[in-house]
Amino acid sequence: SIARAVLAGGPAPADDAALVRALRGRALLLVVDNAEHVIQPLAPLLALLHGQLPDLHLLVTSREPLQVPSEALLRLEPFAVPADDAPDAAASPVLSFFASRVAARLAGFVPDAEQQRSMIRLCRALDGLPLAMELAAARVTVLGVHGLAEHLLAAEGPAPRLRLLPQGPRTAAPHQRTLRAALDWSHALLTPQERQLFRRLGVFRGGFTLESAQAVAAPVGDDDGALLDALDALVAKSMVDVAAPAGGPPRFGLLESLREYALEQLAAAGEDAAIARRHLAWAGQRWRQARGEALTRPLLEWTQALEPDVDNLRAALRWAEGAADVDPAVEREWIELVSASAHFWQRIGLPAEGGAWCRAVMARADAHPDPLLRARLDFAVCTLCRFTLIGTPEGNLERARRAAAAFAVSGDAQDEYFCHFLAWQLAIEISESVDRSAHVPRMEALVQPDWNPLITRFLRHAQAFENRMQGRSGDQLAASRAELASFRAMGARAEAWTVGHHLMLIEHDAGHEAEALALGESLLQDIRAAGRLRSHVQLLAMHTAMRAHAGDVPGTRRALAEGLPALGSVLSAEQLLLALAWLAAHEGRAADAAQVLAWFRAPQRGGGNYGPHTFTHRSCEALTQRLRAELGDGALQRLTEASQALGDAEAVRLGLRGG
Repeated sequence: SIARAVLAGGPAPADDAALVRALRGRALLLVVDNAEHVIQPLAPLLALLHGQLPDLHLLVTSREPLQVPSEALLRLEPFAVPADDAPDAAASPVLSFFASRVAARLAGFVPDAEQQRSMIRLCRALDGLPLAMELAAARVTVLGVHGLAEHLLAAEGPAPRLRLLPQGPRTAAPHQRTLRAALDWSHALLTPQERQLFRRLGVFRGGFTLESAQAVAAPVGDDDGALLDALDALVAKSMVDVAAPAGGPPRFGLLESLREYALEQLAAAGEDAAIARRHLAWAGQRWRQARGEALTRPLLEWTQALEPDVDNLRAALRWAEGAADVDPAVEREWIELVSASAHFWQRIGLPAEGGAWCRAVMARADAHPDPLLRARLDFAVCTLCRFTLIGTPEGNLERARRAAAAFAVSGDAQDEYFCHFLAWQLAIEISESVDRSAHVPRMEALVQPDWNPLITRFLRHAQAFENRMQGRSGDQLAASRAELASFRAMGARAEAWTVGHHLMLIEHDAGHEAEALALGESLLQDIRAAGRLRSHVQLLAMHTAMRAHAGDVPGTRRALAEGLPALGSVLSAEQLLLALAWLAAHEGRAADAAQVLAWFRAPQRGGGNYGPHTFTHRSCEALTQRLRAELGDGALQRLTEASQALGDAEAVRLGLRGG
């Protein structure tokens, strides 16, 4: 074939040596396209030509390297897809390409801003693959941009990309006319061992490590070397991507189109249930180990190690939900995984997602005969219920106490210790009058000499809070300042944010308003820099309320714009309502302020309990006195009574209007 191309009209060389002689002295660029299916005979021939002909340059495209001397690899990645809200998204190469392919079918097509957003979502769903976008562009003529996005992103059933994308140009090579044909072509070039590993890797969502692939996808009893060879070949053949994150092991993944195809092959091989079961077992082991370290490892380090597998966690939970009714062992692993992941959901700022899984398994866990299984689910519920609605406050307090008792029987001092901390917190949330006297002393008795400061901080927090509730905040200032400095020195950033939040309240209790505001702002700046604001909405909300209390109207409006999206989805964001009430008061809208404040304090809203020594109580009382002076007792009472069912949306509207 090469001889016919470069020696058109000349005599055909008898062998490779004759071809070398025929080409010697000619300066040529030889382009060999789509070489992967003839790589075995082609590689030695090109190596011979390159070694013997210094004036010959070779450009070869292939799904895998030639693996010959002097080969220089340039890996062609898919288009990079910008974020939905990126300011320069409209000028991105991927959007320009997609728009040009649509315009080739719809003359004069120029996407508006809404269409551009849908196209970005489509490009992301199509992995930035030019062939996939070329095929998708043909569907735009029938469905439109928004319709295609809706069909592709919301499609039910297996492999929507493979089903919904049409056939491409008739002039294209057969394996480039449809996305499925392209994948069939690549899959056919794999060895049986590579095909098996490829289809099994489809069970992973969001990527995987070599260790997780060995746990889930390797043949039972297979040695690690065989899997490593097959995985290396899949990477070389562009069927699996690999990245090397800083400070972590290499992470592998499949493009979503390839993952859909792999899952089809997995089902066709009859392995889908067995591999999903192994994936669930791997996820359970990973999160159970993480749960055991949650209180003793620096929080940010712990969270960052788990975050890459959040989609694997979701996939395992969803599969278990569907299989639990027919397999008691799966039901148990489902409950265990829900229980083990509670800290994770809370720490990444998604307590509602973790809470939904808790609600899904609560009845099953409560009916289970294993008391420790029930205790671990109780532990999870009580970890999350202060951030999202699960059960009732009284019921959750009972769960925390029940779990503490179960862990005491089993001899698990660490879990019993933390359950007493949770019970102490929940008792305060219900009312200061609820008896909580046993919890802190029991925590003190459980602390072990070898426990590190990360776990003993919960006891110190409870002790400091009790002192604060009794009006002894001044005694805690020096200790809290020292603890903040200690956590900063050891690099425990997230723990420093939590301690700093408490110190901010103590500083304000002590009359140091400027110091409290400055500390809160410095904490929030560090949290933003770490990209963790979603996990610390409570600090943002409290600091915003303090800022509003102090009369910083412009700063309050800026902070509200940042925090209000969390109102209603995160329970601890409720302090933003107090900030809205103060904002209206400072802007001369006393009636609006009275209504928002009444809603914040309304018993039926189900907000937190704020004792007489808290900032929130003092701030509410100060605003009430101000409004009483401006409106009079009668008007204030009427507005308060009329606003008991105001609702968050109306409270936000009243608090912000006028600006």
